[in-house]
Amino acid sequence: MANSVWHRSPRQSIALCRAAVSACLLFIASLSVAQAVAQTDVLPNRILIIHDSGDLGVWRDQFDVAFRDTITESSTSQAPIRVSVIYSGINVYDDQRPESLIAMLKEQHALDPVSVLVAVLPNSVEFAQEYGDEIYPGVPAIYVAPQLSQYPALDSGNDEVVVFSENPASVVDATLRLTKTLIPELSTLYVFSGVDSYGPIQREQVASLVDELLPNVSIRYISGLHISEIADAVTPVPENSAGYLLSYEVDLDGHMFSTLDVLEELNQVDNLPLFGSFDSLHGRGIVGGYMDFAEGRGREAAKVALAMLQGEAQSSGIGTAAYHFDGRQLDRFGISRQLLPQGSVVEFDPFSVWTTYRSQILAAIVVVIIQSLLIAALLLSLKRRKSAEQSSAQHMQELALQKNLFESVINSFPDAILITHADRTIYAANESTKDVFGIGPSEIIGTKAIQHIAFKDDAEKKAEQAMLDGPETELTPIILEFKRSDGSTFAGETIGTRIISSGGEVLGYFSLVRDVTRRLREEQQQRQSQKMEALGNLVGGIAHDFNNVLGVISAYAEINSLTETSEQSKSNLEKIVKATQRGAELCHQILTFSKDMSVDQRPVELEEIVDETSKMLRAMIPNHIELKIRKEGERFSVRANPTQIQQVILNLATNASLAIGEANGEILLEMVAKEVAETLYLSQGTVEPGNYVLLRVTDDGCGMSAEQTTRIFEPFYTTRGGEGTGMGLAIVYKIVRAHRAVMNLQSAEGKGTQFEIYLPLYAGEQDTNGAPKHEELLPGQGEHILLIDDEEELLESLDELLSRIGYQVDAYTDSSEALQQFHKQPDKFDLVISDQVMPGLTGTGLIRAIRERRADLPCIICTGHSDLLKGTDTSNVAVDRVMRKPFTATEMSRSISNLLQSGRSQSANQNSISAVSSGNSAA
Repeated sequence: MANSVWHRSPRQSIALCRAAVSACLLFIASLSVAQAVAQTDVLPNRILIIHDSGDLGVWRDQFDVAFRDTITESSTSQAPIRVSVIYSGINVYDDQRPESLIAMLKEQHALDPVSVLVAVLPNSVEFAQEYGDEIYPGVPAIYVAPQLSQYPALDSGNDEVVVFSENPASVVDATLRLTKTLIPELSTLYVFSGVDSYGPIQREQVASLVDELLPNVSIRYISGLHISEIADAVTPVPENSAGYLLSYEVDLDGHMFSTLDVLEELNQVDNLPLFGSFDSLHGRGIVGGYMDFAEGRGREAAKVALAMLQGEAQSSGIGTAAYHFDGRQLDRFGISRQLLPQGSVVEFDPFSVWTTYRSQILAAIVVVIIQSLLIAALLLSLKRRKSAEQSSAQHMQELALQKNLFESVINSFPDAILITHADRTIYAANESTKDVFGIGPSEIIGTKAIQHIAFKDDAEKKAEQAMLDGPETELTPIILEFKRSDGSTFAGETIGTRIISSGGEVLGYFSLVRDVTRRLREEQQQRQSQKMEALGNLVGGIAHDFNNVLGVISAYAEINSLTETSEQSKSNLEKIVKATQRGAELCHQILTFSKDMSVDQRPVELEEIVDETSKMLRAMIPNHIELKIRKEGERFSVRANPTQIQQVILNLATNASLAIGEANGEILLEMVAKEVAETLYLSQGTVEPGNYVLLRVTDDGCGMSAEQTTRIFEPFYTTRGGEGTGMGLAIVYKIVRAHRAVMNLQSAEGKGTQFEIYLPLYAGEQDTNGAPKHEELLPGQGEHILLIDDEEELLESLDELLSRIGYQVDAYTDSSEALQQFHKQPDKFDLVISDQVMPGLTGTGLIRAIRERRADLPCIICTGHSDLLKGTDTSNVAVDRVMRKPFTATEMSRSISNLLQSGRSQSANQNSISAVSSGNSAA
């Protein structure tokens, strides 16, 4: 056996523990062998299988079972054969000789000689190649390594060494070609892999082949994400996409899990057919692939071992890979079987009756069918037992047939099925209990059914029993909390009924349990969305009336200021006007919470907003908390709403202060100019490559638990008990999304919290007209204005205000009446000012009718919120200005003056609506 270079495993800490346990087991095995030698002079031929401590547990177990079964079927009493298996943990050794392990194996071989050595998987193969001649001199060896080409070459020319290998590149090549064949219009291929010892190797194999095999396909590598983030990383799935699942057992943070767990998460993603090369994935949700089955390798290796014991030479390089497919997945994704390669094996073809099981009605029907089968089986069993002496053989055969039929039926269900005696002791269950409860039938049988239910109170116990004892014609499911084997609970929908004999005796109960945690969560999210929509509608109605009230107050205050001579009174009136403006801004912020939060976004310097906000924060946070500002970079230009960004900073900093509490602490507010080269997968979304301004708020407070971080952005959720509304971070999240930004949250209990917001960098010029400026009233020259508003008080105040500054005004509260007067004297008016929301004819409807007669007449629409125009058909009407209520006399006078001087604005020529905020006129 040739020497090879030893490779170090990336999981040394876990493997070292396994090695220690393995050494103890080998020592105990040596003692047992010594006793066996003392008791007998001749031991049967012994085949030794050496496993490393790799993570492919399913593959390894299937290999062992197939190997043992083949040896058992082929061995005779004249030539008994023993099969021993050791789990040595040999992948923990580096360049040093594993002296203790070598010594112990030598001692064991001396006491109980090995006739054939079988090394399984690369680490074991390398160990056998390195030290096999030393430990087992002259013993023929069999090497089994599906990925043998990634390790030093083995000496396959020796007749005493047989190599079972399948070129990994050929397996990947065949699976990639297969994917393109089955999905001819393939546009995107997702490649999923972990950072364990096998994942990166397999990813490199894929990367080396895709350019040649899939030149026009977009390849996206999903590597090292946590299991909870994988499905979100590919959602929504582009059309004509597919996935290739490689070894995925360790993420970038060192979390370990099974590749099967990753597969279960990916199976929740719609429109993403999955392919793979591991037989352990077969039948668990993948379409199929070019696979090297462990069972086939185990049987072939056993045959070679038997031949070696008989002194027959064997050839090297034996491969057992073939195309395998899951019929259920082929049907799920509509893949034609005619596209499959010749010689393909298709398994798990579903029966149509079970694939249509989707509703409670069908579940109830199946329950009745199973109940009938069970009763028939029980009655048949009793009848056959009485006549056992007359037809014993026939009775046993029919009973076995009934048992197989019953097990086949209940194991076809994806939901857990429990059948109990009258005292609720479980005596039958299906395989799905492992998926639902975390324990298989062998473990759950014999326990009480109520042990697995987390009843909240006696009322739930009574409801569950009432369901079981209810009429068979009124089967109604109920939802209870059930317990998993790991101590956690889940929401389960259960339906059950009594099992009654023909004589009316209650023999037991039948129950079906379905995990509906995901469904309930989606229903809760939908209810929350509906609640927020209703809240937005309520706030919108209130804001409209509130804006009108503010408009009346502002107008009369400005009217009085025109004639007031006292400086003190003028100052007081000016304060009233400013207060109405602050009220209008507050109303606008309330509206934008439930509506579109992207309004009034303009190019701004984030540095200016942070500097201004930090002054407010230093006055707000306690003295024992230090506020630090850090900037990294030169340009921090973004397109944003300054008030909303300031609201985000204040909210996050306030939460940070509360998290620190009474202890001394620090809040760090950072701005970083950041270039993102590759796609980032964050806790709250994905950041695509580009230039960003990173806004970061960090504290060293109490931090949050994992459960809290998953719910912290939910409306009305708070970590402060009865304090707080739970709306702060919900608003922050919505503002961030409205700015096309992405947020990342990192927190741990006792280690503080960090919020990061990636805002797209704005590369254009700054908007110097964004800030409001103080301007004076522009008087009129006697022009005639048609004024319409259904609020009488607001109409009167605007009428008087416009009259005071030099205009003639015809004012109407009824839009239809105003239109009639216009038609009588269409040339009388120089400009129209109309409210938008009015009974009957709306503002835009009125202007559309006026424009049919006079297309040149300037028009202004007034509204409490510009969103009210978004659903209006403006394709045939041009509005020159949209003024948000309440507005000041200065704003109104300048809008009127500009329109009268310039005629129709550019926006009217383009048949569009241009919005104007308070203090910012737009043509």
